[in-house]
Amino acid sequence: MGVTIGVSLPRASEVTAVLMEPRSHDISAEKLERIRERLVAGVSALPGMSEPGPSLVIDVYKLGRALSCPDQCAGTEDEFHPNPALVRRAIGILALSRAVKRRPPMAPADAVAELLAEVEDGSAIGDPAYGSGAFWWGPWYVSLDPWAKSVVLAEASRWASAAWSAVDWQVIGGVPSMGGYEWWDVPPNRRVALKGRADVVMRLGNGTAGRVGEHSSALVVCSGLPPGTWGVELAFPALVTGMRRGPRALPGRVVGIWPECGQVRVLDTDETSLAGAASAALSAAAAWSPGQGH
Repeated sequence: MGVTIGVSLPRASEVTAVLMEPRSHDISAEKLERIRERLVAGVSALPGMSEPGPSLVIDVYKLGRALSCPDQCAGTEDEFHPNPALVRRAIGILALSRAVKRRPPMAPADAVAELLAEVEDGSAIGDPAYGSGAFWWGPWYVSLDPWAKSVVLAEASRWASAAWSAVDWQVIGGVPSMGGYEWWDVPPNRRVALKGRADVVMRLGNGTAGRVGEHSSALVVCSGLPPGTWGVELAFPALVTGMRRGPRALPGRVVGIWPECGQVRVLDTDETSLAGAASAALSAAAAWSPGQGH
C-alpha cells in the first residue's frame, strides 16, 4: 500500500530510514508467476502483436500518458530531440555516481561540471555500469553554444543535488547501484517490452556487489507534481525487476521524491501493487499499440 510522507520534503535522515526498513511483504514465486501469465496473455491478445513488426517499449512516460490520456497515444509517438530538461537525469545520475564514489564525497554540482568538461574535451571515460551508451548525449552537448551549455549544467546540477540531498549517504554505507534500467521482453513474440528504472537501488542485505540483493529499496527522482497514478508509476519499476529477475530481486519498497514541490511518496511492494502495475502496463500497451488506430 502506498503512503504519503508529510507535505514537504523530509530531511535526508527520514527518507533514508524509510529506505532502510526491512521489507513489509514477501512475494512468492507463485504469485509473481500469476502476474506474469496475465501480462503474457494480455499482450498476446493485442491486435497486430502476433505478427512481425517493430517492438513497442512501455516505459514510465508511456505508462503515465496512457493512464491520463489514452486516446492521444496510438500513432502519436513523439520524436526524441535532446534538450536540457530531457538529458538532466542522464547527466545527473552519472555525476551522482561519481560524487558518491569519491573519498571524500564530491559535491554533485562539482561532479556535473567535471563530467561535462571531460565530455567536451574528449577525456571522459564511461562508467562500465552504463555500457557504451553512457554519453549518448555527448555530441549534442558539445554542439551547443556556451549559453545553452550553462543551461544544461544548471539543470543537471539541480537534478543531481536533489537526489544527493534526499539521502544520508553516510548512513547507507558502501556504494548503491545508480541509475539502473530493467528491460523485460514479454514472451512469446517479444513485440512488447517493459522498461523500468530506479535512480538509486540500495542493497540492505548481503547482496552481491553490483547486483540487486534479496533485500533492497529503490529511490526514484520525479519531476513536477505527484500524479494521481503515482502508486502505479512507482510500482512499475519493481514489476519489471520481478518479471526479469524473479521475487528475490524485488525491491521491498520504492520511494519517490518530487523535489520541485517537496513531496515524497512511499510504496511498499506487495502483490496488489504489482498487479495494479501489470494492469496499467497492459492498458498502456493497448493504447500505444499500432493495431489500436485512431
